[in-house]
Amino acid sequence: MIAPWKNPEWIRNCRAQLRIGRAVTAAGICAVLSVAVGFALSHSNDPAQRAPRVWGMLFLQTALVTQVVVLLIGGGIACLHAVQREKDQNTFDFQRVTRLTPLDLALGKLFGAPTLAYFVALCLIPAAVYGAIIARVSLPNILAAYLVIVLGSVAGHALALLISVFIPKNASTGAVILFLLVIGMTARSDALTFSLHNVSPFAAASIVEQMGAPPQTMMMFNGRELTFPDPLRDVFFGYSVNHVVVLGVLYVTFGAWFLLGVTRNIKRDPAVYSLYSPVQSLGVIFYINVIWLGFFRQLTPAYLNQHFPYWQYESESTLLGLNTAVFVAMGLALLRNRDQVRRRLRELGPRVSEWMESFWPAPYLIAGVAVVGMAVIWFVNRMRVSGSNWSASIGALRVVFLGVWLVRDLVFLQWMNLRRGKRPLMLGVLYLAVFYTCSLTVFGFLGYFGWKPGHLALTAFFLPSAVFGLNGSEWAATPQVWIVALAAQAVVAGVFVYLGRERLKELAGPRIT
Repeated sequence: MIAPWKNPEWIRNCRAQLRIGRAVTAAGICAVLSVAVGFALSHSNDPAQRAPRVWGMLFLQTALVTQVVVLLIGGGIACLHAVQREKDQNTFDFQRVTRLTPLDLALGKLFGAPTLAYFVALCLIPAAVYGAIIARVSLPNILAAYLVIVLGSVAGHALALLISVFIPKNASTGAVILFLLVIGMTARSDALTFSLHNVSPFAAASIVEQMGAPPQTMMMFNGRELTFPDPLRDVFFGYSVNHVVVLGVLYVTFGAWFLLGVTRNIKRDPAVYSLYSPVQSLGVIFYINVIWLGFFRQLTPAYLNQHFPYWQYESESTLLGLNTAVFVAMGLALLRNRDQVRRRLRELGPRVSEWMESFWPAPYLIAGVAVVGMAVIWFVNRMRVSGSNWSASIGALRVVFLGVWLVRDLVFLQWMNLRRGKRPLMLGVLYLAVFYTCSLTVFGFLGYFGWKPGHLALTAFFLPSAVFGLNGSEWAATPQVWIVALAAQAVVAGVFVYLGRERLKELAGPRIT
């Protein structure tokens, strides 16, 4: 690997973005804005706001939030354009054939594209230091805040660069919207589901004020007052962990996963892009589930049994629902187009197995759902208390139903993706969307979503997500209907596997018989 200061891609970006005139202008604007904001805060009309420690803290937090906006959002948008703009200008192919390794090229863009954002953030440090001195904020708090800002921004830049690699030409607006949506989702904290505070770099503004503060966060939950831990402490598998440490680990690990996806594809032909290998995809899912299970909030079981008799089923539904989105994303990433299938058939030659290939990507989906499902059942079962109506066997049935459902839809999309035509995969997604919309409309108006025992089972063939409502009473009402719905899903999946095999025959010619 080339040393960072010798990386030609990084040097090219630095020379382009840090010209003397541009740098002086940026520094001057930062200085003027810092003086204006500091003067306004220190001369507020509110006497309470004019107290040095009050306006100094506000000045510090304003500087930190501004740095996050510049680094995370401004630098992220620069990384979004790092590859996409090269594609639009038809110069990306020249970079792909350079002697730089994929890692060198990725690192050069990762740290080179947001060079101007780093410089602007650096120009705002004097304002932050001045505010910290006035507010008498300790040095560890300042260092912790900047650790979160820098590591969080680098992880965000890696995500933006990954998006930039995969988006097609002339799609920069959609890429920016997608990136901003992801950043917005990380700024939200579901305190009733996870014992994890804000994971966005914007948390740096609260770190400088709350680090070391006593427990004080209160929340009302169904008329019950809950006391949460220290604002900067999270709970991981029952152990209290410093929030700054948690953020550092999350930023480094997710940044590494994003960078892996970039280096895997940045110098490849766009026709054979693949986000991760199947094993790497499973690794990402297992890692995400460790985070979800570790930080999943466990309220008092006795209280929940009294007020929410099906809380264990609801906990499993929450975790399986989150995993549904992840497995759908994994399956979509693993789908192969016609060019990829042709290349694979040529590489395998006589060794190709038509049935194994037609099941794609079912084997990895089944393995992932099995492992994750057992982990979720173990996690929910360990919270079981006397008098609970939780049944591990019904929990396992829900996992099996979810796995068959995912296999059915994804082998259908794989079959669609092998058809001739323009964007067949998008057409397949549209067909599924219409199917589920019509099913939801019909069964919703009929009131089959839990009005009477047994009604929910009738929706399971059309809407397998209804299995999230399966519990002991629902199973006792109509077990045979649930079994028939599960078998029907498997039959439909088998039909699409057969159709996919026929499509493979067409692509492979006389090799597959």
